[in-house]
Amino acid sequence: SAGRGLQFVFLLARFYATDFRRTLLAAAVAPLLALLRLAPKSNPLASACLPPPADAATLWVGGRGGGARIDARSKFFLRASPWAQANMYKQLLFDHGYRGGSEAPSFWRFLLGCVSASKLQAGSCELSREVNDSNRLEAMATASPLMVAALQDLGDGMAGEGKLLNIYHLLHRALALNVTGDVVELGCNAGVTSCMLQAILAQEEGRAVPRALHLFDSFEGLPVGDDAKGDPSCYAAAGGAMACSPKDVEANFMRCGLEKPHIHVGWFSETCPTKLPEEIAFAHLDGDLYLSIKESLELVYPKLSKGAIVVVDDYCDPQMLARNDIFPGALRACQEFFEDKPETIKVLPAPHPGYMDKNGFKFPAQYETHAFFEKL
Repeated sequence: SAGRGLQFVFLLARFYATDFRRTLLAAAVAPLLALLRLAPKSNPLASACLPPPADAATLWVGGRGGGARIDARSKFFLRASPWAQANMYKQLLFDHGYRGGSEAPSFWRFLLGCVSASKLQAGSCELSREVNDSNRLEAMATASPLMVAALQDLGDGMAGEGKLLNIYHLLHRALALNVTGDVVELGCNAGVTSCMLQAILAQEEGRAVPRALHLFDSFEGLPVGDDAKGDPSCYAAAGGAMACSPKDVEANFMRCGLEKPHIHVGWFSETCPTKLPEEIAFAHLDGDLYLSIKESLELVYPKLSKGAIVVVDDYCDPQMLARNDIFPGALRACQEFFEDKPETIKVLPAPHPGYMDKNGFKFPAQYETHAFFEKL
């Protein structure tokens, strides 16, 4: 029995020997990598030690969990534990074997390549963008589904690919059914989703007067939440989270080569009563908190044309699909609003490739939900 146990341990050690060696190497060089990451680009020692970012790109680009934003992915990789780094490298190496092409870098060279890539400024080159400039502009000009990936390079990536793709198809549905009215977004932040809405509207044919896109946002961040209604306690303590400015929206529209939309600055209760279009064909409600969603529904619903589609962000019903339930107030607002309405709100699953900001991945790939309903 003892002999079989030792034999099993021996076989296990042989099977994982390479992983153990890589883990020990990653742990041993972690202090050096930390120093190299902190060293300015002009430091001659760092320049001499670090290979080009392309060494990291060899494995990241095209691999599962990979992509063209190797600056963000490298930062995420370097924050992982040595064992996790060894396993990520093994997976990327496996994927590279299927793709073929250039020789794969060693684990040591890949570690150094990730340090070099982590120093890239987001958006400064093709290795720090999901989609290059020319392809992004073409996708926006033609309203191609590639937009949902290209838009990950704008803002902080809160609008994930899954949610954008759902909205993409639902807006197309409203247009294909020729639902009358304009398009509105209540809670636009920096205008990432708004850019996609405008690009789709620009491609609609056969209309003497193009549909207008109306954006509503306080641009002061979220209001103070209500934890008694299900809002997170951190938002009930103070407002102002996720604040952007109209200039951020305009900059993103300009970057995508799009015509500027109608931007209405102020709280929903102040602007919507007089600024909402008389007929609405499609609405995206992204207020996060109970009161913001409840007000959005109350203000938009009377203006909806028959067949209009409304998407409610941050809607999660744990009884149906318990994913990313961080804003329970949104669900409660919808439940209360639809108590006396004939419409049924439907859950939309939405994969997210990972939240990216200037510091890299804030979270790895995950799944979220939002919801929609059609006006009867």
